[in-house]
Amino acid sequence: MKSLLQRIAKKHYDKELAKTYGSVNTLKKDSERKYVSDFPSLNQGANIAGPNDLHTILMKLKPKGKYFDIGCGRGKDIIRYEKKGYDSKGIDISELQVIEARKNLVKVGIKVEKVQWLDALEEVSSLKNFFDLITSLHIYQHFTSEEALIATKNALSMLKDDGVFLLVVKIDVDDWDEYFRKGVKVEVEDEKNYVFRMWDDDLGCWRPGYHLFFPGEIEKIIKEAGGNIIDVPTYKGLMKGVVRHDSGRNFPCVAYYIKKVVRK
Repeated sequence: MKSLLQRIAKKHYDKELAKTYGSVNTLKKDSERKYVSDFPSLNQGANIAGPNDLHTILMKLKPKGKYFDIGCGRGKDIIRYEKKGYDSKGIDISELQVIEARKNLVKVGIKVEKVQWLDALEEVSSLKNFFDLITSLHIYQHFTSEEALIATKNALSMLKDDGVFLLVVKIDVDDWDEYFRKGVKVEVEDEKNYVFRMWDDDLGCWRPGYHLFFPGEIEKIIKEAGGNIIDVPTYKGLMKGVVRHDSGRNFPCVAYYIKKVVRK
């Protein structure tokens, strides 16, 4: 199934996109009806104001323990969890990000060994059933479907039987119109393989190679990897653990709270 963007996106879009095509309302109506029937769990999610809320929910599920951040970037979430009393560690495939993360850890008195240079697709047997909380935020757009399955299996293998894995994924949606109005700029690089590139205002350049999943694709990967999406407490009450929110750059995302299926 192709989204509206995949069907019509051939050129650079900006805030004025809505003025450039006439049949968008018909396309949107048809595709949204199909989208809702395919992925009903999205209707049960809460709109979260930002990433801080996602972490607050996660900490409520597990108020203490060992925390692991897959794709930790500059280490801000390692610092966040350390300050809350968790024993925190993180990995990133970018050596430059690891260097920056270690600099940031030193500034607040955290050991640099907390961050390691490692690929999320590498299995670490010494860490099986080791962590109470694991997060992976905004790295799946760099994976193919096969790689996303491997990364999810690896994460769940490191999770304790009663642990929780928070997975946040940039997604493809049927109605991109509202995001274009917010200033989100996306182009199709490879329509066959659903690869996009996104404009980064901070860097002043395009960030290429984004594979945007539909939520239903991610949910199938979670299930195949041996995970179970759980209900979570939010400010709106107990909600299905599929939480719609927009990233700090107004990009559409879905957050999943996952436990691994324990077979006795």
